Amino acid sequence: MIALSLAEAQLFRLLVSLFGTDQVLPHLSVMGICGGELPSLPKVNSITNDDLAIWARNNKCLFTVVDRNDNPKIVLEFFAGFEDSIDTIEEEHVRILPPLFGTYGIHYITMSKDEFNDILDPGNAFDLVAFLRAKLGHEDENSHSLTWASGRDNPQDID
Repeated sequence: MIALSLAEAQLFRLLVSLFGTDQVLPHLSVMGICGGELPSLPKVNSITNDDLAIWARNNKCLFTVVDRNDNPKIVLEFFAGFEDSIDTIEEEHVRILPPLFGTYGIHYITMSKDEFNDILDPGNAFDLVAFLRAKLGHEDENSHSLTWASGRDNPQDID
């Protein structure tokens, strides 16, 4: 059993309803998301490859969405921002993960508490699909770019 906060559990249910139970994986390590091997990179934001490998084994991401071939496509995490306080883990993730996952074609998406509240608000037209399309640059509602992961007939796929 996985331990999730209320907001994390709600997001998990939304992701599962969109992509399916088998496509949403909670708490995978960065190393696991990268397939067990990191690319040879110049220092990623002042971290050497050896330190990055240790860091990648020890750090987990909130949710990973995989396609039907189990290839990671999206990593989604909550991000509180830096206005009230700085969470060092969030700061490291925001600094290190986009360029690292980018080498694999994996989208790293962060969601603020306000964005999540807007998604949960039944009176708001902004839903999870609109959020993902906006973050991925697929804002055309006729785009079927969210269909790869769902395995269903509805166009809920992400490139």
